[in-house]
Amino acid sequence: PNIIPCGFDNNLFYPIPKNKAREILKWEKSKRYIVFSSSFDNKIKNVQLAWLATSDINNCDLIELKGYGKEQINLILNASDLLLVTSLSETGPIIVKEALACNCPIISTNVGDVQKLIKNVRNCYISSYNPDDIKKRINLVFRSNKRTNGGKVIKNFKLENIAYKVIDVYRDTLKNY
Repeated sequence: PNIIPCGFDNNLFYPIPKNKAREILKWEKSKRYIVFSSSFDNKIKNVQLAWLATSDINNCDLIELKGYGKEQINLILNASDLLLVTSLSETGPIIVKEALACNCPIISTNVGDVQKLIKNVRNCYISSYNPDDIKKRINLVFRSNKRTNGGKVIKNFKLENIAYKVIDVYRDTLKNY
């Protein structure tokens, strides 16, 4: 069977220096920003776990991804310290691919294909559903204060590459018809 993952738009998601993105968004330079993978009201995304893991981190905001266009999300991922995925279930979250394209560190529960995607990416971690485990990984990212090499790893998921895979499936299907 052919499994074709969702791609991301590399014309919309790319690295920008963190300070430049924060300046554009008018975010404080000294504050910590953690991007939550979705809107807070999406039950499957498990925001309660995110709140438990981040609630006592000083000078830190948990950013809800709700009501933003793709260009703004690109700025937010570049301006933030990390993306936090606490989902109970996923297939192949596009937000993870978009964060990788922005070289944004990621902490995620082991859902969908996230473990496979971040396998060779520095400063990205799989966590359990224990808030202390997540907090420990958040502190690792904060201490390193480095972006990832995700942009290099995620290149195969550009929309045009995914389109070629779809075309190949159609060609193979027509050949066997």
